[in-house]
Amino acid sequence: MNSIGATSRSRPVRQLLTESLVLGVFGCVCALVAGNWIVQAAVAAGRRSLPRANEIHLDARTLGFSVVLAIAAWFLSSLVPALRLPKAGLEESLRQGGRTGPSMKRRVSSALVLAEVALSMNLLATAGLFVHSFWKLSRVDPGFQAGALLTAQVSLPSGRYPQVRRLQFFDELYQRLSRLPDVRSVAAINILPLSGSHSCDAIQVDAHRVPTGRAPCAETRSVSANFFRVMGIPLIRGREFDARDREDSQNVVMINKAMAEWLWPGEDPLGQTITIVSLGPAELPRQIVGIVGNTVHASLAEPPVPQYYIPQHQPPGYQAMTLVVRTDRPTAVPASLRTELAQMDPNIPPFNVRTLDELRDASVASPRFRTLLFGAFALVALALAMGGVYGVLSYTVTQRMHELGLRMCLGARQSDIAWLVIRHSMAPVALGVVLGLAGAMATQRWAAASLYGVNRLDSWTFIAMPATLAVAALAAIAGPLWRATTSDPVVAMRDV
Repeated sequence: MNSIGATSRSRPVRQLLTESLVLGVFGCVCALVAGNWIVQAAVAAGRRSLPRANEIHLDARTLGFSVVLAIAAWFLSSLVPALRLPKAGLEESLRQGGRTGPSMKRRVSSALVLAEVALSMNLLATAGLFVHSFWKLSRVDPGFQAGALLTAQVSLPSGRYPQVRRLQFFDELYQRLSRLPDVRSVAAINILPLSGSHSCDAIQVDAHRVPTGRAPCAETRSVSANFFRVMGIPLIRGREFDARDREDSQNVVMINKAMAEWLWPGEDPLGQTITIVSLGPAELPRQIVGIVGNTVHASLAEPPVPQYYIPQHQPPGYQAMTLVVRTDRPTAVPASLRTELAQMDPNIPPFNVRTLDELRDASVASPRFRTLLFGAFALVALALAMGGVYGVLSYTVTQRMHELGLRMCLGARQSDIAWLVIRHSMAPVALGVVLGLAGAMATQRWAAASLYGVNRLDSWTFIAMPATLAVAALAAIAGPLWRATTSDPVVAMRDV
C-alpha cells in the first residue's frame, strides 16, 4: 500500500477509523434525538396508566450508556475491517479487483442482513399483534353512548346531609343543571363504568334460595331516574325507573343482560324477586322490573359482569354520586356546574370532572403504550434492516459490475440481470423472514396475556407483517437494481 501513496500501513487504518467515527457520531446524535421523541410520545400515551410517568426522560445515565454503546459499535464495525487491510497482499488485492465469486465480505454482509431482517421480523410480528389487539379493543362497544357526556363526582358529608336531605339536594341539583342552556339531560350513578371502582354484594334469588355463605355476588349500582336514557343504555325488556320508585314504594331493581343469563337461563326474570344479603336481615325483597343491555365494567377487555341497579330514592342510598350530563358543549358545563353547586353549598365542590370519552381513553392507556412502544422499536428495526439491505446490495452490485457487464455483452437481457440481482439480494431477506417468524412464534407466548381478541399466531399479523417487510426490502433494492440493469455494459467493463 506504500506504493500507491500511503506512508505506512497504519495510515489507511486511521483514515477508516476516522471516517467511521464521523458517521458514528452523526448516527448517535440522530438516535438520541429519535429516542427522545419516542420516549416523549410513549410517556404521553401512558401518562394515565404509568406510575410517575412525568419523571421518565433521557437522563445522564441513559445518555452515557448510549454513548458507550455507540463507541463499542463504532469500534467493532470499523476496527475489524481496518485490521484486515494489511493481511492481503497488494498484488493479490489488485488482481482480485472485486471480480471473483462470492467473497468472505459478501458472505459476512449477507449474514448481517439476515440477522437484521430476522430481528426486525420478530419485532414487527410482536408490534403487529399489539396493533391488531389495540384496533379490536378500541372498537369494543362499551354498552353506552360516550359522546357528548360530561361526568363529575359530588360527595355530600353524611353528618350534614342525612338520607332525606341528601336526596333533596341531588334532586335540586338535577333540576338546576337541566335548566342550563348547554345541557340536554342529567342523571347520576354511584359508580361509573370504567372508573375502576366496584361493589359486589351477595344476593339471594328468592325463587331458589341457597345457604347464605354460598349466595352469588353481583355488582350493585344506585342510579337516578332517567339514567339509562342519558347514558344511551338500551332497555331490553320491562321499564326504567321513574318517579313512582320512592322509599315508601315497593323495592325494585333492574338487571343487566349478563345477570339475567347467569341466574335465570332460559327463564323470564321479570317479576322475580331478589334480596341483597349484604344489607342485613332487615332487607326486603326487590322485584325485577326491567332488563337493560350490558355495559363494560373495569375494562373494555373484560367480559360483561352481572350487574343490578337500585333506584337512588330507595335504600341503601349513597352520599357520593357521579353526575352524567349529556351536553352539546362539554367544555362549557364545568364552570356552570361549579356555580350551581356553590349557590347550593359553597363547601361542596365537584371533582373528577371529565368526559366519558376521556375515561374510556384512560382505560386503554396501557394497551396504547405497549402498542406505541413496540411499534416504535419495530419501525426502527425495519429502517435499520432496510438500510443494511440497501448497503449490502449496493456494494455487491458495485463489486460485480464487471461480471454484469460481461453477461450483458454476451446477450443477457435486462430481465435476466434483474432476476439475478433480486435472487441474490432477497435470499438472505427471505431466510431472515422465516427465522424471524419462527423466533416470534417461540418467544411471543408472554404476549398472550396482554392481547385482546387475537392470539399469538394471529393470521392477520403473520401475513401482513412479512408482506410489509418484503415490500420494504424491494423498495430498498430498487436503486441498486436500477443501476445494475441500466448501466452501459461497455462502460461497466472498462471502469471496474
